[in-house]
Amino acid sequence: MSRFREITRDRVERRAHDRALHESEERFRNCFDEARVGMLIVSLDGHLENVNRAFCAMIGYNQGQLLGSTRSDVTHPDDLEADNRVRAAMLNGEASSRTLEKRYLHASGRSVWVAIHLTLIRDGSGEPLRWIAQVQDITERRSYERQLEYIADHDSLTGLLNRRSFERGLDIQLARVKRDGPRGAVLMVDLDNFKRFNDTWGHHAGDQLMARIAHGLQARVRADDSIARLGGDEFAVILPEGEASRIEAVAEAFLAVVRDEAMPAGRDWVTASIGIANFSAGVSAQAIMIAADLAMYDAKAAGGNRWSRRA
Repeated sequence: MSRFREITRDRVERRAHDRALHESEERFRNCFDEARVGMLIVSLDGHLENVNRAFCAMIGYNQGQLLGSTRSDVTHPDDLEADNRVRAAMLNGEASSRTLEKRYLHASGRSVWVAIHLTLIRDGSGEPLRWIAQVQDITERRSYERQLEYIADHDSLTGLLNRRSFERGLDIQLARVKRDGPRGAVLMVDLDNFKRFNDTWGHHAGDQLMARIAHGLQARVRADDSIARLGGDEFAVILPEGEASRIEAVAEAFLAVVRDEAMPAGRDWVTASIGIANFSAGVSAQAIMIAADLAMYDAKAAGGNRWSRRA
């Protein structure tokens, strides 16, 4: 009789265990499917085993299109290496979960920035089984951050780099000069008679002229050159490469831009005075800026609408 009771009890306990397991799995499926954030279950080799509706909506594919594809298929190519490094570190036991940011490729072709909380699931003996990921769309946040970065690094009127960015670029160029030897130059550009133009035609006309001149100057430099508005009517340019002839040609082009864009103010035209200072071995940021500034004042003292050079 006791044996019968033991068997009965085992059956009852097993049924209760199975029922509890089924209920637990059902709760997980419901939570997974109905979660407001994206949810993924990914095999160790990167295949998507399950995705929820929120993730499908996030990247523009339906479940049938995603199941069986790999995370590489939907991850931005530029973010795959970093993604792989994080997963390799987790597989090596550095952490059981990590948070990372990367881009998925939307069905429309655009990028979707996401924050992923990634968990590595292991079995009872510690062997890796699969990945579970919670995914949140942060595209709007990243866009806002990029706007703030742009505002912090650029002049609001002209869209050129600001003084902060210029000084950072100057430090980078000085490090190159120290490593590779002297090359390139700094140009300081100051507009002649701009205050008189503002006083005569008004600040709105002055802002329009400044923006046109800035656009024209930007069009005369290469992609690896750096041009900034330091404030007021003063611009500065870093030419990291180029012989003297190229540097002088840029200065002449700048003079022409200002003349072409400027409007007459009484008998005077807005022109530019430009100072050139070449990078030399051991020169400091302060020293080369002073040299370019002094050369600019030499040009201005000689009547403006010209460039001058200092070693």
